[in-house]
Amino acid sequence: MKGHKARMQNPDRAIADCTKAIERNPNDPQAYVKRGNAFTARGELQRAIADYSKAMELDPANAEAYSNRGRAYGRRGELERAIADFGQAIELNPGLAKAYYNRGLAYAVKGELAPAIADYSKAIELNPDDAQAYNNRGSVYQAQGQLERAIADYARALELQPDDGRAYYNRGLAYQDTGQLQQAIADYSKAIELRPDDAQAYNNRGSVYHVQGQLERAIADYGRALELDGEYAQVYFNRGTAYGKKGEVERAIADLSRAIELDPDDAASYGSRGTAYALQGELERAIADFSRAIELDPNDAKAYNGRGNAYDVKGETERALADLTMAIELQPRLAEPHFNRGVAYLGDGQLERALADFTRAIDLEPDLAEAYRARANVYDAQGDLERAIADYTQAIELRPDLAVAYINRGLDHAAMGDLQAAIADYSKALQLQPNNAEAYFSRGVAYHAQGDLQRAIADYDRSIELQPDHAEVYVNRGNAYDQRGERERAIASHTQAIELDPDLAVAYLNRALDYAAQGDLERAVADFDRVIELAPDQALAYHGRAIAYAKEGDLEAAMAGLNRAIDLDPHLLEAYYWRGLVYSALGQTERAIEDLQRFLALSDDEHWRSMAEEQLKRLKAP
Repeated sequence: MKGHKARMQNPDRAIADCTKAIERNPNDPQAYVKRGNAFTARGELQRAIADYSKAMELDPANAEAYSNRGRAYGRRGELERAIADFGQAIELNPGLAKAYYNRGLAYAVKGELAPAIADYSKAIELNPDDAQAYNNRGSVYQAQGQLERAIADYARALELQPDDGRAYYNRGLAYQDTGQLQQAIADYSKAIELRPDDAQAYNNRGSVYHVQGQLERAIADYGRALELDGEYAQVYFNRGTAYGKKGEVERAIADLSRAIELDPDDAASYGSRGTAYALQGELERAIADFSRAIELDPNDAKAYNGRGNAYDVKGETERALADLTMAIELQPRLAEPHFNRGVAYLGDGQLERALADFTRAIDLEPDLAEAYRARANVYDAQGDLERAIADYTQAIELRPDLAVAYINRGLDHAAMGDLQAAIADYSKALQLQPNNAEAYFSRGVAYHAQGDLQRAIADYDRSIELQPDHAEVYVNRGNAYDQRGERERAIASHTQAIELDPDLAVAYLNRALDYAAQGDLERAVADFDRVIELAPDQALAYHGRAIAYAKEGDLEAAMAGLNRAIDLDPHLLEAYYWRGLVYSALGQTERAIEDLQRFLALSDDEHWRSMAEEQLKRLKAP
């Protein structure tokens, strides 16, 4: 603990002079005080304490002796004794500003911030021109998170002492914590100008560049800091983090491991190495490092953020949300925890909360492409495709290599009916990632919707080559084969889909329709039964099975199925046509006519209308 004192020019001479004075008058308390000051200046604290104690013995009301002994105890780390001595000095001389200052410093070192602020404030009241008191009170306010007050104190300190590089440095820290990054850089730069050998200032300016994404500048500042102090663990930590963001993960781990060697109890070093391990996919190591960081520093927001993200990747959503929320509470202006919590909320289906977090991340870091992409995902889930497309476009402008943004924007273009725009986006994604199975599948769907079956099947085939276990692609390829009249290929493709996913109702439905078209009614009915088992509200399954029953002559079962199909989907027009035929076969002519007329009133399909009109003509014939 460094106290408030004037600099002694020649302590050795002072000691010699005071010793002579004591020899002449062994009962002179002030001579002991002065010699104690000289011993303190020389770092001989035990001898200083002995002299101050002798002065108190000779003059129990000597406030200066108590104050100076307190400073010596403070420098030895004996804070309780220091505080007791400063208190005694204040009791003897309530106007002794330096005693309040030094006691405030001792309280601050102990982490007792409220009494530290009270003492610094009293010191300032007694000595309003004490720049160091303002500077130190600012540091305590900053530790409490009262950043505006801290900045005000640093500013006052600099008015009183404009060449104080440490005050510029401290104000830079406060600006950094409030997110005022340009002001932080300016103050760190001024601190470096005044103190060119200040490794801390280089380190912290580097950390601001780091937050801004200016990684080369950050690494340069970290390198300069290490030139000045090669044993500076925090700089290894910061440079390691920068290397990690650049994708140079091995360098990152090397720097962070070196930081831990130098300071095994530094939470930030464990946290950053955890980030590097996470980038490598080594989640258990990452979580272990983040947990160690939190043990060492329960207020380490980045460690909570990193561990929360790792938990989310592992699928442990509850733990992830708890950690990410803690990170935000500790450092609300850090974009990354907002983004990561948004991802966790999105995965958990909490769309409004995800949207709020992604928007906050964008506010804090407007160039964060992933936040735009993730917010677009929320808009997609909410059905707001125009906003989603706008966010995907912004993400692409910020990161033209973001293939997933092209794919997702393509999906939205397709959903809005703009198939050409969708195909263009899928093709761009495939230029960036030629082995992206999803992009081939999605482009195949778009070609399919355009009626370009050859290109659609080619894309489905390529998607299957790249990802053979994607059942939906087989279903779509089967549908394309159906449209080309290739029933056997269609049935084979649907069967492959069912083998991959035995609960995929649409595959059974499509295969049932194929079997029915081939006249294989027994297999068709079996597949329709399976569809109804998996999806009891699937009207087409009841409709298809009813037609099969009708063709087999089971008119009662056919009628029951058609009634159920119409109940589930009153707009299923063909069901009215077929029910009319079944009514006719059952001899219920009026009901048959009613269903056929309803079909004709609603249908515009000329082929089916022609058949319905022929049936009506027959039923109405005398």
